[in-house]
Amino acid sequence: MKKFLLITFILLEELLFSLINVNSIHLNIYILLFTLITALIIDLISSIFKEKLNKLIYCISVSIITLTFIVYTIFYKLLGSILSINSIINGTTQAIGFSDVLVKEILKNWYNILIILIPLVLLFIFTKKISFKKLKIKEILIQLSIVIVAFIATIAMINVFSNKTEIYSPQNLYYN
Repeated sequence: MKKFLLITFILLEELLFSLINVNSIHLNIYILLFTLITALIIDLISSIFKEKLNKLIYCISVSIITLTFIVYTIFYKLLGSILSINSIINGTTQAIGFSDVLVKEILKNWYNILIILIPLVLLFIFTKKISFKKLKIKEILIQLSIVIVAFIATIAMINVFSNKTEIYSPQNLYYN
């Protein structure tokens, strides 16, 4: 597995949750589990093709995730709530009307954006040192098995140990 991706995700997610002041050890466990699953899936997808295509998929994936974290950060700093799919779908046209406010918020939070961009910059600097070789079928099956087991374990933990009454409980964040 490309360790860079896992480290990047953990850094970005911890940064995002520290920016929105969510301090829960239980939530951090779920973050790490979902981070592992996401990193393994992207690593798997970027390891099943030829080297050039794997590199492209990997770099695009990290770029999209970095952009997503920037959008989440600005959205939270601007409105004080967590960005949802519904907000993206229904709020896009409204956001255009508030472009001056968005620009001010981006400029006000330039240092957060810069910190979020560090892993992406490092990726492009050290891309040649990361292996993008095609995995063998046995390695693919092992990694896929780990993803499935980790996903089932994480969903089971959310359903069993989560407090449904908290607004930022893992169960509310996952299912709502």
